[in-house]
Parts: sequence; structure tokens; C-alpha cells
Amino acid sequence: MSAKVTIVDLAEMLGISHSTVSRALNDSPRVTAETTRKVKDLARKLDFEFNANARSLSRQKTGIIGVIYTSDMDSFGGSLYTNQLFLELRHTLETYDFDTIILEGYDSRSSASNIVRLVRQNKVDGFLVVHSKIAKEDYLFAKENGLPLVQLHLHAAHYPMEQLDHFVCDNRAGGRLAAQRFLATGCRKLANITCSWGLPGKNGNEFSERTEGFLSIVRATSFAVDEITFQAAYRFARDNRRILSRFDGLFCHSDLMAFGCLTALKEAGVKIPADMKIIGFDDSPAALLPEPALTTIHQPKELLTAAACKRLSELLAGGGAAGSPPVCEKISPELVVRGSA
Repeated sequence: MSAKVTIVDLAEMLGISHSTVSRALNDSPRVTAETTRKVKDLARKLDFEFNANARSLSRQKTGIIGVIYTSDMDSFGGSLYTNQLFLELRHTLETYDFDTIILEGYDSRSSASNIVRLVRQNKVDGFLVVHSKIAKEDYLFAKENGLPLVQLHLHAAHYPMEQLDHFVCDNRAGGRLAAQRFLATGCRKLANITCSWGLPGKNGNEFSERTEGFLSIVRATSFAVDEITFQAAYRFARDNRRILSRFDGLFCHSDLMAFGCLTALKEAGVKIPADMKIIGFDDSPAALLPEPALTTIHQPKELLTAAACKRLSELLAGGGAAGSPPVCEKISPELVVRGSA
């Protein structure tokens, strides 16, 4: 049905002009909210989509890039690293004379896709996606309407990564770096502190890859913390002090989790690093704050953003011809040695 329905068809069914239908689909302020609602309801019912070729011919450049993120990043825990990533993104995009619109993937009230809305409103020239759960249909909608899209930092759960231009940290390498540091400092009884989706056997996300890299070098017992937050890790370490006393090294999959474990263990009288060594992941600015300062894995946000923005600029300039393979790159992290390990 969607292949046969046109704007003219929608206009005839609703008894309005086709220009009004077009404006309504693009959220024009010249159309009343009630008319816009009726047009969109009918379009959804008939599975109507814009003709991608026609839109690409009429599209005007905006000079704006849509940066799409997940609502999880609004929390302190989620934003500790990604706020720095977004600052780096904005600065890098400015060097290409691009402005940015930073939005959640989905409207918090209606759950409507902000990617689809920005495409329909012709507000952006392309997308940088820092979100793991964008629907396959939204990726396809952007591509079919001729907008380049680059995935950054997080894996796409619902779209094949090999079909996306993407730039991510080599999380397996990060796990290996942590394991090698523990071995070099004499640790032999190790714990892998992650989240439920980072346990062994869970595939396709940054936390599971950190676990895989870590376990490829050393034997370790894995524990799942409820949330990737200071509070959750603190409660875990406090409530499981006796269990953790069997280990001499903890690999925590975020700096915040490492802070929580470090704080709870110090309160229980554990000496860091003499009794227990701790390594985090991110190298967030707060890694310098605890005593001792946190040894951690540095995620190369500068290199990630530079590579992603360069690729997006190439695609916008026509450097990514239709049918050409996407650029897929894992960028190596670094170990930052401080006082905790």
C-alpha cells in the first residue's frame, strides 16, 4: 500500500490540498495542529513515506548536524564520560563549520523518533548517533532520505554494525590492558565488576567486550552490579565485603563503579592498593579526585570524535558514494596508571 499512496492521494482522502498535506508532514506552523494530526494519522495508517529521491532534490543544506543520544546519559553516571565526548564533538564539528542539535533518540512524551522528525522537518544535514537502541526503521528512514549517518561510541543493537559507518573504542583491548596491569603488579585473584549485560556470554555491547578482553588474559570471577552508578557499586562492595576479601584486584567497567567500590572498601578498612588494587574504565575527569587517584582505561574521545566528524564531512561532500563500503574503525584505548593499581 505504501508504494502506491502519494501526497495527492492523502489530500483527496482528507479533502484538502496536497500542499497542505506536504506542509503538515513537515510540521509547518502554517497548518493547524488538528489538520497536522489528521494528516499524520492517515499517513501512519497507510504506511506512507516520502519519496526519497524527490526529497533529496528539494532538500537545502542547513549546516546543522543532529547528535542523537540515549536518555540514560541524562543521569550523572551516564553523563560522566559522555558529557566530555559531546563537548569534544561540538568543538570538532565547529572546525567543519557545523552547528549541532543534541536530542534524545525518542521523544520522552510520545516516544516518537526524533531522527524521523528532524528528517521530515529538513532541520539537519546528517546524524551522529551515540545511542545503542535506535530502531532499524529509523536508520533506514535517514538513509532512504539521503542523510548520512555515523554511529559513535555505542554499538547499534538493532542494525548491523558492519553496515554502518562507525567509530568505537576497542573495548576488548581495554579489558586486556586492565588484565595485563593486574598481572604486572602481582595480582592473581581477580574480580570482574560489570553490569548484567556485561557478563560472560552477553554479546554485542561495550561491556561484554570489556569482559571478553579481560577474560582472554586472566581467570576472573564476574559480578553484576544493578546499575552503572556510584551508589550501586558502593552498595555492592559494602554488602559483599567478605566475598570481595578473597580477591586482590577489581576491574570495574566504569570509573563511577570503581569510585563506589573504592569508597566502600576503604570504609571497611581495606587499604588501596596494598590490600586491593582497583582499575576503572573511561578516564573521566573525576578519576583524579579519589584518594588514591584511580588507575583507569582511557577511552580516546578525541580520536573517536575526530574520526567520526571527518567521515561525516566526507559523506556530506559526496565522498561516500552509493554502494561504497562503510568505514568501520575500533580505536585503541590506553592504560592510565595512578595510585589505585
